[in-house]
Amino acid sequence: MVRVYDYRLYPAQERSLSELLESLRLFYNAALQERRDDFRRAKEAALASGTKPKASVSLATQEKAVKHVKALCPEYDALHTHLYQDALSRLRRATHASSRSAATRPSRSRTRARATARA
Repeated sequence: MVRVYDYRLYPAQERSLSELLESLRLFYNAALQERRDDFRRAKEAALASGTKPKASVSLATQEKAVKHVKALCPEYDALHTHLYQDALSRLRRATHASSRSAATRPSRSRTRARATARA
């Protein structure tokens, strides 16, 4: 059974909620960019050394950095730390799901070969 709750938001509440969501969006995007940059750096280092890429940015390191980010940026200090940690855990789930689906997806060359074989 699905329950739906309907809440009335007054203009001040709506404004503060949109500011909260905007702050979390910016934080999520910054954390994602940090992970992307780290993965690219690890990939380049692995190509140079001939080993498997190993990323150094993890959920734990990013959660530890939340305290420092809040100290440096006063706009992030207004929110509770658990909101940022929740955003980071969602990011971790999204990146793991993305890497799993990329690993199970057939390569483009295989799909092209199948298409030409059918024709």
